[in-house]
Amino acid sequence: IIVFCDIFSHHLIALNDKDFLQYYTQKNSNPVILVENVVDRLKSFLYDLYWNEPVVATDMYAEEGIINLRARMLLSGTKLWNSLYERWSRLVLQSPFCDESSWWFPRLVSRDDDGAVIGSRSNNGDMEYNDVDVMEEDSSESDEEQLNEREVENDALADNFRDPKMARLLTSIPQAIPFDRRVKLFNSLLNADKRKTQDESMEFRRAVSRMMERGDDVDMTDFSSRERVEIRRDAMYLDSLTQLNKLGSRLKSKVQVTMINKHGAYEAGIDGGGV
Repeated sequence: IIVFCDIFSHHLIALNDKDFLQYYTQKNSNPVILVENVVDRLKSFLYDLYWNEPVVATDMYAEEGIINLRARMLLSGTKLWNSLYERWSRLVLQSPFCDESSWWFPRLVSRDDDGAVIGSRSNNGDMEYNDVDVMEEDSSESDEEQLNEREVENDALADNFRDPKMARLLTSIPQAIPFDRRVKLFNSLLNADKRKTQDESMEFRRAVSRMMERGDDVDMTDFSSRERVEIRRDAMYLDSLTQLNKLGSRLKSKVQVTMINKHGAYEAGIDGGGV
């Protein structure tokens, strides 16, 4: 199966749509390979490798330098399945070779997010759970192994789901989840991120607690989790570029901008909370 996936995915690169439909779909009365069956068979394999018994980092190599067969099947099967889905997406309005539901994994066909996204997380990394626990991710990689930027982004995405396997599906084979549900998951991720980055109530409670422990008066200006930047009016573009770029991912938080006039004095203004 691994050899077939590698050869057929390579064959598809040079195969035009007309020949593809003629040789590998039901337009041919006696096709040697019926691509609809290939999609269905691959879905069964990938469902097992991505969901039932997912391949993790420690499964990649059976012995030193020898890649594990399940991991090899995951890579080759994913490549072919995505190639076929790209072809299906191009032909779906003219000559679809299978139904859209043929790509969906069983048990994931619900069009609701089913609470898959963690509702809220505090800024210090603590998570708020309801009735479903987050599966532990494999953490046995060597400390010396450096994650590249893509892996860091995937790990951050996985942290937002009660089951990290959902993040792998969305980044590797999103067609396994119905589009309507992907949209709901995306909106849930946005809402959870807004609660995490823009909710000032948690920061307020912590600031009040700290001040009460020290016996200080509560200073309402100290609790805000907003990012503060100062922009000179006569160097607006340069200061904006410099100050906002420094924030990085914190730019998603509320940003409070203070303008400085040409005399070096702070400009009085009304904070309407819109930025």
